[in-house]
Amino acid sequence: MNIFDILGPVMIGPSSSHTAGIVRIGNAARDILGHTPSHARIVFFGSLAKTYQGHGSDKAIVAGLMGFAPDDLRIRDSLQLADEMGLQYEIETSNEKIEKNMEEVEYSNTLLIFLENLTTIQAASIGGGNIIIQKVNGKDVNSKGNYEIATIHFDSLNEMIEQAEEEGISISALTLRQTAIDAGLSEDDVTMKMHVKLDVMKKAAMEGVAEGLHSISGLTSDWAFRLKNYYQGGGICGSFVGEVLYTALAVMQSNACMSRIVAAPTAGSCGILPGCLIALQNHHDISDDKLVEGMFNASAVGMVIAKKATLAGADGACQAECGSAAAMAASAITEIMGGTPTMCGIAAALALKSLLGLVCDPVAGLVEEPCIIRNASSAAVALASAEMALAGMPSVIPVDEVISAMDAVSKQIPASLRETAEGGVAATPTGRAIAERI
Repeated sequence: MNIFDILGPVMIGPSSSHTAGIVRIGNAARDILGHTPSHARIVFFGSLAKTYQGHGSDKAIVAGLMGFAPDDLRIRDSLQLADEMGLQYEIETSNEKIEKNMEEVEYSNTLLIFLENLTTIQAASIGGGNIIIQKVNGKDVNSKGNYEIATIHFDSLNEMIEQAEEEGISISALTLRQTAIDAGLSEDDVTMKMHVKLDVMKKAAMEGVAEGLHSISGLTSDWAFRLKNYYQGGGICGSFVGEVLYTALAVMQSNACMSRIVAAPTAGSCGILPGCLIALQNHHDISDDKLVEGMFNASAVGMVIAKKATLAGADGACQAECGSAAAMAASAITEIMGGTPTMCGIAAALALKSLLGLVCDPVAGLVEEPCIIRNASSAAVALASAEMALAGMPSVIPVDEVISAMDAVSKQIPASLRETAEGGVAATPTGRAIAERI
């Protein structure tokens, strides 16, 4: 699997599945048609039908049909720009008549696109910005096209850990070497691409901690700024943990403002890894090169989780997003601070176990409440898990079994608690009132 599909894409928020993935589907549909359509009718299914406005999926599909990339700031204004570019569009949600004419929908994030009464495309966003084109004019294609992710070379984290231990190298070194071979690039070139991701993370953290910041919806504001100010006065956890928390909040606030972020592995969990890495650098004198090594390590953990389970909140709830990101961050921290590959696996297992069963219940369908604060608390889980692993503590349940358990739990979580905004805190009286107001 391409590591830049795990730590990526670089995108405009707020959701990797419902924003970046939908832009990519629009790009693919435009490529299939051969030009920007003059008219498009889009029908959203599943969790997309429930949350498309809060997640900007309507803006995303229109932007994609006009040829905008997932990190194009014009996505924010795509509905207004469509008229200028000669694109008329209709947005609908699934209904009984449409569903009867379709086979069983395999993915939660599925949509139909009707272009100029000439071309009909069925596609799905499958997590982390990755997509699949299922049908074109009723014919099965099941193609990921240019967006296909490569085959992973390890079936388990234990297999990866064993090879790294046997060769006496780190998980990051093993991942970098294999990525360079797959891409036909030098290790320096691949490393430089990861440095670009780190720069985007740092910029998002800097922008998100500004005073007076407000999300597009107005639901959330400059929480990171307030927490940073609080920790300047001391706080309970100290300046290091404080920076982890407010940096995680800051990156997520940038996401809510539809600024550029790196999905890590998703937009809904994009604050956890940078929150840990940036604070680690500032308080432990860690170089950018060392942080990038940690990012390669994190991507390896994410790749295995994606293969054995899921990274998508619509399929696995928030345990698949924040839980996976915490596992990735815990493993990365452990390696950066001198831990062995075995310790990295333990740290990932401890973090994922701590967040097993976490539901996805975005208020008003926005990637804001409780998503933003969960990034901060999940970053703290990642830190605690790394500390325990570095201290020599074991994980009684091996990491690959924990990942499999997460996959099993995903299948037991009802749809109301998987990104549909129909359960959890989204279904409270206050949550519903906010949804009606927004």
